[in-house]
Amino acid sequence: MLFQNLSPQDIRLPEEREVLSSLLVSADFCAAVEKNRGENHRYAQRVHYELLTNGLILTAQRAPELVALVESVKARLNLDCTIDVYVRRNDDHAAAVIKVNNDHYAVILSHWLLSDLNFDELAFVMGHELAHIAFNHFDILRIATEKLPSRLKEEVHEQNRLAEISADLAGAICCKDLSSPRKALYKLSCSGLADLLSLDTQTDQHQLDRVHELLEDQQTLFEACSSHPASIVRVTILSALEDFATGGVEERNLDKFHAAVKTLCAKSFPKTNKKEDWLTLIAAFWVAYADDDFSMEER
Repeated sequence: MLFQNLSPQDIRLPEEREVLSSLLVSADFCAAVEKNRGENHRYAQRVHYELLTNGLILTAQRAPELVALVESVKARLNLDCTIDVYVRRNDDHAAAVIKVNNDHYAVILSHWLLSDLNFDELAFVMGHELAHIAFNHFDILRIATEKLPSRLKEEVHEQNRLAEISADLAGAICCKDLSSPRKALYKLSCSGLADLLSLDTQTDQHQLDRVHELLEDQQTLFEACSSHPASIVRVTILSALEDFATGGVEERNLDKFHAAVKTLCAKSFPKTNKKEDWLTLIAAFWVAYADDDFSMEER
């Protein structure tokens, strides 16, 4: 596995940890978490029942190599809990993790992952999902933000995006091949066509530059309530991680790597702070609401 000298907490984004810590000392946020705890548990029980009735649980007898992979990822992320892995037919979500109850979790893999991804790429996906356990993301992943103050809503959405990047980085250190995380994301973006594509950092950067150009021209294009960062942002960060891993002693500075990721995130997830931007955004929603049609111009 990569970065044997780094722990999951080392590779984790400092900003993500800071935003989560800030939320956890907020009385409003903690009250919302507590209010949602029962509903989240009922949701998990429903999903768990569906998995048991319509999915296939992976055991050492059914899938010894896959179970060995899960145990290896658990050890890399310093996890000591029960983790069941299920495969079920699902074209909407590639992978997910739910908290069944204290110290018992279930990872859900879509059927096509087992045919499209090799074992090292699966290690990245599994590491990403288990990182949400290692980093204690469960209290925030399914929180209802509707009744939170605006400031806290922004923090929750920001933390969710940063949490996905932290989980990507943790998943990457569970791999043996530096390129596996990016290959996995390519395949997640275009299942079935991945064999026709080659990893190309220059094209990735060109695509990201075009995204930034659009955001500079019209900041409100960014989905402020998005829970996941754009795929091209994730790919670019993983490419930077490859550079970090292969650089010389001087280049292999974790603080510099994290600073570069922070700069990229700030550019990719712009915050709407100016009064006129907020007024424009509110006006667009009212217009869309009035004619019941969210046109591209209004978005």
